[in-house]
Amino acid sequence: RMWVAANALLLRHAEANPDTVQLVSFGRLLGGTPLIAMANERWDLGLDLVPTAAAVAPAYASGPPPPLLSGDGRLADRAESLWARLSSMEEAMWTREAAGA
Repeated sequence: RMWVAANALLLRHAEANPDTVQLVSFGRLLGGTPLIAMANERWDLGLDLVPTAAAVAPAYASGPPPPLLSGDGRLADRAESLWARLSSMEEAMWTREAAGA
């Protein structure tokens, strides 16, 4: 329930304020996306550049993600729906950035 509540708020904020967020999937981070450099460039944060791999435990970097578990089918459906919407929005952001928008 906490994951659903937190991510519903995240999604609502991201949809209402797309210029203030940068959604990045875990897969993109593991693939080497320079998140800190992107944040520094976009928002002039001046953060120290640290490779993503330095901040991710190796156990999280291997294998497929675990399934979202819930004893409540409606909650699981809501979680899957939120995950799909976040993933879609993240992909759209990356597509726009790649096009230079």
